[in-house]
Amino acid sequence: MSNKDKPIPTQNQPERDRHEMVEVAAYFLAEHRGFEGDHQLYDWVCGEEAITHAFGPDSSY
Repeated sequence: MSNKDKPIPTQNQPERDRHEMVEVAAYFLAEHRGFEGDHQLYDWVCGEEAITHAFGPDSSY
């Protein structure tokens, strides 16, 4: 099992699911602006807001 496949011990599954949803949302936001600039944190925060808006404040299913 590689390190990538090992579960994150400090997070339960719903938290990991939410983290992955935010990660994907942030990626698409960056892709939409052509990956230009150094806006990773902004993309992440906007991704969190998008997931919270779509699924509610407890978006861990």
